[in-house]
Amino acid sequence: MSLTSHIRHQTPFYRYLVSLLNLPLCQELINHHRKVCGTVVHSPVPDTDFLLTGMSTIYAVRDFLGGEDIWGNTVAGRVFPYPSKPETPLRWVVMGLMDSQARRGEYQGYPGDIHYLPADFTPTIADVGQIAASFPSIFQRAIPADTGLEDIGLTGENMVVNPRFAGSMFVGGADANLILRGTLWDIRTTARFAPLSLDDIVQQVGYYLLDFDNTYELENICWYYTRQQSLFTHPIEPLLAKNAKLQFQHALTGSHEGSALTR
Repeated sequence: MSLTSHIRHQTPFYRYLVSLLNLPLCQELINHHRKVCGTVVHSPVPDTDFLLTGMSTIYAVRDFLGGEDIWGNTVAGRVFPYPSKPETPLRWVVMGLMDSQARRGEYQGYPGDIHYLPADFTPTIADVGQIAASFPSIFQRAIPADTGLEDIGLTGENMVVNPRFAGSMFVGGADANLILRGTLWDIRTTARFAPLSLDDIVQQVGYYLLDFDNTYELENICWYYTRQQSLFTHPIEPLLAKNAKLQFQHALTGSHEGSALTR
């Protein structure tokens, strides 16, 4: 069962993750987000495909920051060549479709040859384009004056896409959105008011805990709410109880305890 499914169904594994959290601080963080996240700037385009918009936006962020350099490390890029022919935002929706095909193992030709999609996809393309139009201003806020993306490490060389973790096998091969210089990103297209929830924290902290061998040297979590044009970063460790990572690893790697938690 995937990490997302554990969270959705509130399984014993989910409840164990919650038990490892510093719940008062998590609630403070949720309350803080509620105050400062802001209203929705990019309302969903009517008839948009919400799931496809979400995945396409994740690919749009990766493509904006890393371009073709990071494509081969994505789920879609392990199967398909980079779709250079379609112009954005169509290209990003094609990437989202590629991801869906790659995860299902259903390869219906080469989507990169697509120059247009049926009319049913028009709202989704418009929705992704509307969201992506704010990328330059969003990422410029994180860049000091007189520097560029390369100066702060926002390049393909410093980006890990679809990162898998040493403990991913315990939860169906979990992979996250992306990692930039020790920061784990969660890219959201929700139009919900006060979007951060405890479950969102559980998911990102869960990825951190699954990094048993500290391969990615994770220090922070970033939530990027694309429709609200809001980007927040927070240290991971304070969100956890003392020695939580070691406890978690022992619980999962113990043959009896691990199978009982994750089955």
